Amino acid sequence: FAVSSERYQEDPTATRTSLAYMYAAVYRIAGVRQRRAQENTERTSGGGLNDVCHGRCLMSQKMPPRRVSRSLAFQVLYGQEFVSSPTAADLRRAFMAVPRQAEVRDEGEDVAESDGFAWELVEGVWRATAELDDIIARFARNWRLERVGRVELTLLRLAVYEMLYRPDVPAKVALNEALELERQYGEEKSRTFVNGVLDAVVKALDKGELRRAAN
Repeated sequence: FAVSSERYQEDPTATRTSLAYMYAAVYRIAGVRQRRAQENTERTSGGGLNDVCHGRCLMSQKMPPRRVSRSLAFQVLYGQEFVSSPTAADLRRAFMAVPRQAEVRDEGEDVAESDGFAWELVEGVWRATAELDDIIARFARNWRLERVGRVELTLLRLAVYEMLYRPDVPAKVALNEALELERQYGEEKSRTFVNGVLDAVVKALDKGELRRAAN
């Protein structure tokens, strides 16, 4: 999936096709991981596996509108790890290239409104990446950012951005939502790391060691 920005400028159509395949792959991986988590839960609770789920069924469960938006934002920002957008216009094109998960939206939901929140997250994280990385590095004890997985780093950037720049999102909500996305897209062994970093950021905010950005 690694495509340079130069390649994007030379042939944006081909690159958007590559991005579409990547986003579809991320979507399938999320479905598989949710299915495995459900199977493990059923085995632990003694339940059977009579209802076979083939990836998409768990992803088709209705999600809160903002969770859908965060999932969309995550996919775009994760894609930026492979195809970096040099301008806001390029970023917008990458955002519009991501397949929308129509089946997880409630009937009658305002898609434009949902996309609006997702775009605000994407553009905000894109513009504040350097600052967000400094904060993550500060609280990721004994971990260099180069060692942090791309999924986890993307989730951390998204959550820390919400904590600092979205007064309408309580910090603990941002933390919990990041863990939900980690459950969908990440590895179980990484959840403790993500939770630890974000919990430290929440405590720093509570103590006044970090401050939310002014409106």
